[in-house]
Amino acid sequence: MFYRWDFQLQPLTVIDDYLKDIPVSKQGGVVFIGGATGAGKTTLAWHLIRDQGFTALVSVDYIREALRAPSLWPDGKVPVELRESSYVSADFLSQSGYLVESIGRIAERMLKKGETGVIEGVNLVPSQLSGLLAGPLQDRHLFIMLTLDLESHHRERLGTRGKRYLDHAPTITTIGRLLRADAETLMRNAPDLNIVCIDASGSVTATAQAIRQYLKRWQAGLSLKPA
Repeated sequence: MFYRWDFQLQPLTVIDDYLKDIPVSKQGGVVFIGGATGAGKTTLAWHLIRDQGFTALVSVDYIREALRAPSLWPDGKVPVELRESSYVSADFLSQSGYLVESIGRIAERMLKKGETGVIEGVNLVPSQLSGLLAGPLQDRHLFIMLTLDLESHHRERLGTRGKRYLDHAPTITTIGRLLRADAETLMRNAPDLNIVCIDASGSVTATAQAIRQYLKRWQAGLSLKPA
């Protein structure tokens, strides 16, 4: 298992209040948490691990970093798309494509071990993972795409991370819109893939309520479409 503790967790007691009584009964399942930088992926993943009994947490950032090892590539030439951060890469989708096989192997390993795990990261592109979601994982996954539509929302979230992130706020916003559009397309065309979009730009209470709704329905094996 891979654990990511290298972030400053903001106290989100409202999320705790809304999620604390959801039992983890779906042993051998995976929750994917996607979204652009600053959408709240790591914070949500942390709460699932800390309070919900999820047993494994993998950050896609670390997979991307591992794939930058020159020894993995012919002549030691790491693909240019992998050399930079997601918001700097010349081709975000190509960068994400390099990670698909590794993400799939980790998710399948979680299932084989009976883990109830979380995989989070910006490079989780639903259409690129659709074969995995429709195949080995089938109904044993939930894919949550956290969305922030406006650049101002991203700037508000990125302000505490420093100027480097703020300088790339337009690109980060574009990536977020691309991820949302990709998820919504699959939600329309393949509704059985258990993909949901949650607007993370509102209050913590609203986000927590939406998360609670979908987690409970997923645990119960119910349709993710709101009643």
